[in-house]
Amino acid sequence: MKGLSSIAGSRWLAVFLAVALWIACLPGTASATDVTTVSVSAPTGPLEAGQQFTISLEVDPGTPIAGMQFDLSFDASLVAVTAVQEGDLLKQDGTTNFFSPGSMDNQAGKITGVFGAITTPGMAVSRPGTFAAVIFTARRQSEDCPLSLSNVVVGDKSGNAVPVSLDGEGSS
Repeated sequence: MKGLSSIAGSRWLAVFLAVALWIACLPGTASATDVTTVSVSAPTGPLEAGQQFTISLEVDPGTPIAGMQFDLSFDASLVAVTAVQEGDLLKQDGTTNFFSPGSMDNQAGKITGVFGAITTPGMAVSRPGTFAAVIFTARRQSEDCPLSLSNVVVGDKSGNAVPVSLDGEGSS
């Protein structure tokens, strides 16, 4: 009988381990470490001198977020910034927010200090949206316009930075 008891115990152990491995392989729910994707959406094709075009900074939150900041560099010989406008990202679900278009330097080819934050206490957003739209005017004809994001920080409602992935950075 002792041998049968040992075999039965081994079977239960095998079943338990199989179930534990199966549960470990199930897709989990979203965690606070899910990556937020920030991408630049820009028109394609050649630019004509004097042509206005808009690029958008699109954000797909991996976890609920409540604020963001970025800097953007561009080739000042090709384009000049006309305006930086707030998008719809931080206005979801009736939240109130603050947005700063930052400082534009068309000589150096930089936009610095663009930021926005939800001001409604305890609120955050989790659906994708446009954080900002940047309007440029082409200074001369060009096949593309290299852009570079830097100082990109996205935060949750407690002010903690969340993991960010930059996608689609490059040329217009």
